Amino acid sequence: MNWKKGKKFLLVFCILGFIAGFFGYRYIYKDHDTIQELSTEYSGTAKELLNKVSENPENWNNKIVEISGLVTKVNATSITINSSVFCQLDPSNSKTINQQDKAKIKGRIIGFDDLLMELKMDQTIVLSK
Repeated sequence: MNWKKGKKFLLVFCILGFIAGFFGYRYIYKDHDTIQELSTEYSGTAKELLNKVSENPENWNNKIVEISGLVTKVNATSITINSSVFCQLDPSNSKTINQQDKAKIKGRIIGFDDLLMELKMDQTIVLSK
């Protein structure tokens, strides 16, 4: 009788361990939010944003912003808006954009370069042109 209790206890313990491991794995490795899903903390022109960020750059790190402006430089993986906002494009971005297009973009601020007076953004997607 004692031997059967031990086997039942071990079986219940293994099942509970498996369930806890499954939910722990799903919690740790859950999908990340995409830029499209995140709410925007600022919306306006690139020039206005640059003025606000240059006053206090630390408060703007990791903020999601939506800006519009003139595309002044285009590379395979990045664009520059108004010669002052460098945007690294998200790999899932499917819209093509050309130099001298007016564009509206959404992305995350990762820093501000005081020397070049340039705002850096990543995970940028093109909303419209």
